[in-house]
Amino acid sequence: MPIGDLEQAIAGYNKAIDLNPDYAAAYSNRGVAYYYSGDLEQAIADFERYLELAPNAPDREAVLGQDRLRRKKRASQ
Repeated sequence: MPIGDLEQAIAGYNKAIDLNPDYAAAYSNRGVAYYYSGDLEQAIADFERYLELAPNAPDREAVLGQDRLRRKKRASQ
């Protein structure tokens, strides 16, 4: 995905979060966009917020696993 598309996606999710700070899916989706743009710190923060807002989300284990992999990758850099 081109960087411009990611920036537009992040801007859209920022607007959604401004309108509804408890909109869990916006944090998850913005986290994915940040991840693909290379901003691992912000991606992790968004995934953590997503899991706080949606503790019973059906993709919880997948998100937690991705978060662990990101942290491990970041620690090895």
